[in-house]
Amino acid sequence: MSFLKKIYNRLFFKRAVRLPKRFRIVFSTLVLTSIFLVSTFFYKENFILFLFLLAVSAYVLTYFSILEGIERVEWFMLFITPVFTVVSLYLFYYLFPIRWLTRLPFLFIFGISVYSNILSSNILNVGVEKALQLYRAAFSTNFLFQSIVIFLLSTVVFSLSKGPLFNFLIVFLTIFPLALQFVWSIRLNLSISKEDVKYALFLSLIPVQVAFLFSLSPIFAVAFGILVSAFYYYCAGYIYLVLEKKLFPETLREFNFVLIIVIIFLLLSIRYG
Repeated sequence: MSFLKKIYNRLFFKRAVRLPKRFRIVFSTLVLTSIFLVSTFFYKENFILFLFLLAVSAYVLTYFSILEGIERVEWFMLFITPVFTVVSLYLFYYLFPIRWLTRLPFLFIFGISVYSNILSSNILNVGVEKALQLYRAAFSTNFLFQSIVIFLLSTVVFSLSKGPLFNFLIVFLTIFPLALQFVWSIRLNLSISKEDVKYALFLSLIPVQVAFLFSLSPIFAVAFGILVSAFYYYCAGYIYLVLEKKLFPETLREFNFVLIIVIIFLLLSIRYG
């Protein structure tokens, strides 16, 4: 094992680490975007192959971009949002007609999303002081993309029309890793505690129950995705305020406002008749 590690250090790590980090992040973004572009021409023939390739490439290229200082639980936590973002965008893309009119804007969105995610993971890995604006920006970006991922994947799942049990299982498998990563990103510890798992389960189960309940209602797939992601946003915001000891009435207004707007939107989106 030590022999392989020496070869790895000599042939890859020592050379890669000399490259500027910004260059590595841009390079990784371009490679992932190129793989996604190629995948759009072979959807029907090689869907599973490209899904696996994009997921693995997202992990490997995120590692190549960050490279230094990854320890213990960070080998899992730093890569969850980038990998889920790539997978969710790939799946969501095929809800649209496959043509250049949709391909080009989607490529731009894909590239920006990948770059933002890798940059955020890098900042969380560096372990900057939580009081600094840099950490707050990375945390907010990570939280935003988690909510987007949940919206995209929930929309895809509901559009498959497989039933409430299927929706419950897949949405839970989607949300729980993201919820665990969210709780971890608040404290940035090198281990996961039982308390972190409990908070992650709480954060997962409420949106998942909402997904199960509204799988039986006549709403559109996009409305379903917005509903699930909004409840995740609300619950995650509540947990953040609890862990940071900032749970005051005025700080809850933003989250209450978002939830009320989503419920109104949901009522307007129900298909009658």
